[in-house]
Amino acid sequence: MTELVGAVDGPHVDIVANDWVRSVLATLPPRERSVIGLVDGLGIDTAMAAEILGISTVALRVARHRGLKRLKGSLGTPHLEVVRDSAPHPEAGPAAAS
Repeated sequence: MTELVGAVDGPHVDIVANDWVRSVLATLPPRERSVIGLVDGLGIDTAMAAEILGISTVALRVARHRGLKRLKGSLGTPHLEVVRDSAPHPEAGPAAAS
């Protein structure tokens, strides 16, 4: 079977990813964590999530905004690596578009 479909990652990849998500969410204040869990994790609309949590939709949106901002800050700056197979072509620069 492996010859037909290739090697498949084991469940350890999902477990590591889940642990990472839990650890990052654990850094949030409880309200922000609950809001993000309901809206972004479970896909519940904002009105229903606000009702579940007993807060206004405005308070929910503010908590979500703050939580997502904290999460973005905790991710750090992405590290990108540019790999070229060959030297860039001179006509590929911004001057070529004019």
